[in-house]
Amino acid sequence: MFETLLAKLEVQREALGDQVFDVLGQVLTDASLGQLLSGALRGTAHGEIESALDRVSSGLESAVRQRAATSSTLTPTELTALRKAMEQARASSFQPDVVRDFTLRSFATFHGDITQLASVWRVAHVPERLRARFGSSLKTRYNAVTFERSEGPIMRIEPPELISPGHPLLGALIQAVDREHGDALTQGIVLEDDRENDDYTVLTLVTPDSVSTHKIYTNGTKHAVNLALYTDLQVGRPGAPDEIAAAKKAIAALGAPHTDARIAAVAHVRGTADPRTGEAWRTARQRLHDELTAAGEAPVNALPGQGWDLMTGDDEITFWSAVPASSHAQRRRSEQHAAANVGAAHYILRGIHT
Repeated sequence: MFETLLAKLEVQREALGDQVFDVLGQVLTDASLGQLLSGALRGTAHGEIESALDRVSSGLESAVRQRAATSSTLTPTELTALRKAMEQARASSFQPDVVRDFTLRSFATFHGDITQLASVWRVAHVPERLRARFGSSLKTRYNAVTFERSEGPIMRIEPPELISPGHPLLGALIQAVDREHGDALTQGIVLEDDRENDDYTVLTLVTPDSVSTHKIYTNGTKHAVNLALYTDLQVGRPGAPDEIAAAKKAIAALGAPHTDARIAAVAHVRGTADPRTGEAWRTARQRLHDELTAAGEAPVNALPGQGWDLMTGDDEITFWSAVPASSHAQRRRSEQHAAANVGAAHYILRGIHT
């Protein structure tokens, strides 16, 4: 329970800053914390505890908003920046299918047994290699789990446990995958980008204070990108010697990294689009930017992988995504998630004639 609470606090802290700790006391009182602990000790269903913790998380966001609106120490500019940061965090939240897909693929890797039964899933067997390492926090089986949060009453004798960040089963899978397969990310993977006609390298560096991800073209040009770009792209065939050499050259082009920096992930990305298609995508984004600028909207560029191309508005935030009118390409995972998170009224997909 504490791990889940701390995980949710960290998500809110990243989105809202250290202000969450200024209002934590008014949201999470001794009484409410005691109720959560009592429920956990009584064996209350994980889904019910998760819902209660979600209410704490939502309460933190509301309290920060209220405090910001009434505080004399925040300027209008700071209030606007805070509002935009909160909306971006909401748009970037991942959907349940991310956890579901990861869980199913991980279980297959570790020879676990999970099957779908109507609207829930049954974990008939948790592999011994997971239980041996993570101990009593893991059950040998879970009769009913779900990846979707229920909005109404659950008509089951045994309510399903919600598999989400903070659940011991998901935590064990993440640690096991990282321990046994994490080296593949640092050794390099090959991906394909059907919106680019040039190859590039995606590199993530981690220091004690930061995580940074960039795309680096063969000519040395470098742009910041979002981590989600890794999962937006398709897995390609193994890298050829010249592609491996290009990735090494891109890494070297960064120069000497911070002494405490380490490479967390690297990918060689093939630009599989033809030159005309690649230019159409670049033109569509630029024309949408020019159109919004001409309308006085002051668009803010997003990072590749964030799930949108441009953001406008101060009081009411709108996310824009440009697509060539002639394109039949599928929307990427981050784009689908952002659209689902903010709703059709605030996510606009604009077809642009190029």
